[in-house]
Amino acid sequence: MFSRLSLDMMFVVTLPIALILMHMMAVGEIEFVKPMRHMMIAVAFAYAMYLSLKIPHSEQSHYLGYMLGVVFLYVALQMMWIYGIHHKFGTTKNPHYLAQGCMLLLLLLGYCWHIMKTYQKWLTGALSLCLFWLLIITLSRPAWIGFVVGLAVMLVFLSFRQKMILASSFILVSTFLFYTNLGHFADRVCDLYLNVSTEERVLIWHNMWQMLSANSPSEWIIGQGMSQFSEHFKSYSEYHLRGVDFNSPHNFILELLYMHGALGLLLCLGFILTIYIKLVRLYRLQVEQRLTLLMLVMLSANIAFTSITLPFYTAYNLNIIAIVVGVMFALNDRAERVQSHHV
Repeated sequence: MFSRLSLDMMFVVTLPIALILMHMMAVGEIEFVKPMRHMMIAVAFAYAMYLSLKIPHSEQSHYLGYMLGVVFLYVALQMMWIYGIHHKFGTTKNPHYLAQGCMLLLLLLGYCWHIMKTYQKWLTGALSLCLFWLLIITLSRPAWIGFVVGLAVMLVFLSFRQKMILASSFILVSTFLFYTNLGHFADRVCDLYLNVSTEERVLIWHNMWQMLSANSPSEWIIGQGMSQFSEHFKSYSEYHLRGVDFNSPHNFILELLYMHGALGLLLCLGFILTIYIKLVRLYRLQVEQRLTLLMLVMLSANIAFTSITLPFYTAYNLNIIAIVVGVMFALNDRAERVQSHHV
């Protein structure tokens, strides 16, 4: 097990090491910054998920109960903080953090539905309604975009009947939200549609490109490091003049291009593309298809959400990618064992 682990994890640790070295080359000194800590924790998550799936199948039946308990605790804490302590964003400091958790947990509960007992389905239904409500009141449009992207990826792999059920459900729920304007859903969507060219992110991206345009040749190749953005961007940001500063450009393509240059951007995109290729291959090999599909859906939803909302190196993004990678390698092990057995 550990022999195989070391080979697989070479894939996981190679990219963080390369990006850390590129950062030190860019800033010209050896330093430990916050994104590095997040990368180390993410690698540990990948190891943990890989090893946890090595537990015999007879013990994995307990996972569902533990998972429902954790989701119940999450929902209870958020409700208590919002309606009891009157903290607008629950236990988080940002509405998007809360929205991301609700979005991913809704997808996870949907995946587990078919293996639940009747009383667990009743509990899951109640939890799903609470998560849905929390997602609505965050007013996070990126979370809805991520949720729709996740459903779209799922749609590709479903049977025709399942596609019709999912599409019909989506249309009914969307129609209900527009008709009732629950949580200002219709207002937010219409505002985005009518004012997309002047939306906050578009202006940030424009200012970000102005900053990138001042790059030297070496900065275009290896970037300016992980710790320079916040201060550097103030000189270009129109929002800085209004007293508002950002810790990321809300666009991980531009962010990675700034921090690590074209070389780092290509490495990161190649890493993500490799994950997708491996997951699709596992799905076609019919290895734990439902779990593989869940990983594809959650990864897609998370990337769509994070790419226009959060810094790339936030733990909220890296840990999700790490969990997907750990599960992917565990499933890959099973596929190789099945193939060797057939041979």
